[in-house]
Amino acid sequence: MIDKGPEVTLWRAIIDNDMYKKDDWVNKYFLKNTKEQLGIVAYEVAEDYIDIEITKYLSTVNQAWGFNLTYNYRITKDGALNINLNGKRVLRGTDIPEMLPRIGVTLNLNQDYNQVTWYGRGDSESYQDTKRSQHIGLYSKTVADMHTDYVYPQENGSRCDTSFLAVANGEDMFLVNFKEDYDFTIHDYESSALEEAKHRGNIKKSPYNVLTIDYKQSGVGSNSCGEEQLPPYRVGVEDFHLQFEMRKIAKDNLVEESKFFTAR
Repeated sequence: MIDKGPEVTLWRAIIDNDMYKKDDWVNKYFLKNTKEQLGIVAYEVAEDYIDIEITKYLSTVNQAWGFNLTYNYRITKDGALNINLNGKRVLRGTDIPEMLPRIGVTLNLNQDYNQVTWYGRGDSESYQDTKRSQHIGLYSKTVADMHTDYVYPQENGSRCDTSFLAVANGEDMFLVNFKEDYDFTIHDYESSALEEAKHRGNIKKSPYNVLTIDYKQSGVGSNSCGEEQLPPYRVGVEDFHLQFEMRKIAKDNLVEESKFFTAR
């Protein structure tokens, strides 16, 4: 089901309202080029599960700030996967970004699972400073329909305040259950493909469905012609925590299964 990830990302494809921040993000702080450096791997085998702990350091080129990451995985004998990620900021200087595009994790999923159901804001896209236009409920779309087709391709398709999501291939379904409400995007392309495309319809497809689960994503603001993002809607260099569980479920039991976790 998971081909790659989770990996922490601080980047989003530049939106029109990021135009005055883009140069610093790309050429001063190198946010497109974050790398996770492996620290320690430890594991414990129990009767019903395996626990794995991996420590890493996340930063970008020549920067005096970053994050100490601790990934805790629990895999049960029934195939449930619980991922608990803690990020602690590291500051070795004062020259840090005033705002990050996001703090989240990205996973590449099996493309055959192309029907998405979620409980959160919908059915159209929402961001932290625009989300009240979308009501909380249970929604379903294809992965392709999660795309918002802007004339100039850019970050799009976020769904805010989500409790759980599921991806399905016919009657086969995997639940992604969140410990807290998070925002997410899922697309049939990489964020880099948005930046390479200059016109709608020119976005190169990925062989995977790319799921990003956000601890926080900065709002969109209106800085191309007005106010930038207000302070409550900006992501800083800050400690963060993400926890979610993935498991295969019966499609008819989605809502009931979303009420509990099985691994921890």
